[in-house]
Amino acid sequence: YIISSTNDMGRYLQMYLNQGEKIIAPDSMELMLNDNVVAGEDYYYGMGLGLDYRSGELMVVHGCNVENYTTYMIMLPQRGIAAIMMFNACDFFISNELAIQLSYNVVNKYLGLETDDIGDAAYYQGHAVIDAILIVVLILSVLPLFLFRRWKLKNTGKVKKSRIILLILIHIAFPTLLLIAFPFIGGIPLSVVQGFVPDAFITLLVCSGILYLTGIAKIICLARRRA
Repeated sequence: YIISSTNDMGRYLQMYLNQGEKIIAPDSMELMLNDNVVAGEDYYYGMGLGLDYRSGELMVVHGCNVENYTTYMIMLPQRGIAAIMMFNACDFFISNELAIQLSYNVVNKYLGLETDDIGDAAYYQGHAVIDAILIVVLILSVLPLFLFRRWKLKNTGKVKKSRIILLILIHIAFPTLLLIAFPFIGGIPLSVVQGFVPDAFITLLVCSGILYLTGIAKIICLARRRA
């Protein structure tokens, strides 16, 4: 949450290109780059810095996000140049990936390398898919509540094991899966969804809450019949 400008970030990147400028020791600079792990094909992650060899030469990269801003820096130590891209938006589902792609395009364009086209509707198409998924999840979550009266009339006699299993799947397993698994489909922990994508977080909470409460109501009905 440090407020900065392109000039500030330019000086910051110059410090890296000039071997730390006595702010960071050369040994520490080497450690940041060379003490790394494999993070993808021709991509490694050091101590806070990514090492990308996919263009055929070393690109040292790092990105950062807060709730409404995204930044991405790319350095080419062998050429002695660096670039910083700053965006006044943050969207873990779609625009952050587009921002990274755009950052690489800017640098690749400068180097005369091939760039990846970003369609005019890429942002809207991506969100259309996510919104459609959330709408389907909402409908599936509300449906048992609307059909509760019908369920009550159907379950007047002895309750079959299959219906108990179905109740567990719909009202325990499914909402729990929403809260645990759904965020990780996009590689985003639920705590990050809460801070950075509050609308999706509220939708997941509401859907899960409706399913849990409807399930509790069904269990109470079954317990009363047994009594």
